[in-house]
Amino acid sequence: PIAQTLPSATVFITITNPGSWTFNWDFGDGGISTSSLASFQHTYKTYGTYIIRLTVTNTQCSETQTQTITIKAIPPIVNFSYDPASGCVPLTVKFTNLSRFAEPDTYIWLFGDGQATSRAIDPTYTYFEPGKYTVSLSASNITGQVVTETKLLIIEAFAKPSAQFETKPKLLYIPGGILYTKNNSFGASNFLWSFGDGGTSDLFEPQHIYQTEGIYNISLIAISSNNCTDTVANKAAVIVQQGGQLLVPNAFSPNLSGSGSGGGGSSDGKNDVFLPIMRGVTQFEMLVFNRWGELLFETRDQQTGWDGYYNGKLCPQDVYIYKVVAQYENGERVIRTGDINLIR
Repeated sequence: PIAQTLPSATVFITITNPGSWTFNWDFGDGGISTSSLASFQHTYKTYGTYIIRLTVTNTQCSETQTQTITIKAIPPIVNFSYDPASGCVPLTVKFTNLSRFAEPDTYIWLFGDGQATSRAIDPTYTYFEPGKYTVSLSASNITGQVVTETKLLIIEAFAKPSAQFETKPKLLYIPGGILYTKNNSFGASNFLWSFGDGGTSDLFEPQHIYQTEGIYNISLIAISSNNCTDTVANKAAVIVQQGGQLLVPNAFSPNLSGSGSGGGGSSDGKNDVFLPIMRGVTQFEMLVFNRWGELLFETRDQQTGWDGYYNGKLCPQDVYIYKVVAQYENGERVIRTGDINLIR
């Protein structure tokens, strides 16, 4: 053939008008011959464009014919690998060039996100947006033959969740104080809380009880369904002190269908029982009187308050007097007295 690609490089030559003349062959690569065979072959050692020249002479005349021969270089064999194929953003992928017979300065990488290209042999690329990406690599050989290898949707970058939370109260008294959490995270399905005292939780909005005084950092790890994570930490999120807190309401509205079994009861969350909010209280006593000083209710149980009944009957709407005596964990003793409005 007049054109072929390495490793094929042998030209087959046929003399179409043989005779008893003198044959002088020049193959264009430095090779010469005087063969008069009707057919023979010549093999080129490398790529290039060659002119085969045949000069035929007798004692008086000569004639010359030429033919251009092209031997093309081996075309590039383009291929590449990548690792990892998927992960959380920002996802950094290492690409390994497995190409052969390409010129090192002709590589062009397209990473599928429309952001950048690379001419490196083995590039590293970072994807910052979630999605699936197609990657292509082009290369050419020394004679300019371009080959492109494209691999469709081979890289998948997963979205990263966002970890956000709040806690309260800022100042917590022990024993008895409870830390409450509010989870504001999004894009996550699992959670891991760390409360700074060795305590952890995997609940969505856990509560936590501290045992010792201190200032504690609280952190939250939010985990997506693809195991992508985000971590947020609040320094000095809670101050824990031994001592107490006593908050006394000024009104309550008894349950009109209460049991009336002696005046004690537990609240159903509708402000139907008069009971202070206590934190860090180790000893407790509460007395309730009417305006004439008659004792209507007495308790030393921190879980039991006055339900508005006396001797099995609901007391009338009026202003009543309370006295609360409490002792905190740190030994401090407090006495509170005041008015409580019974609303019917």
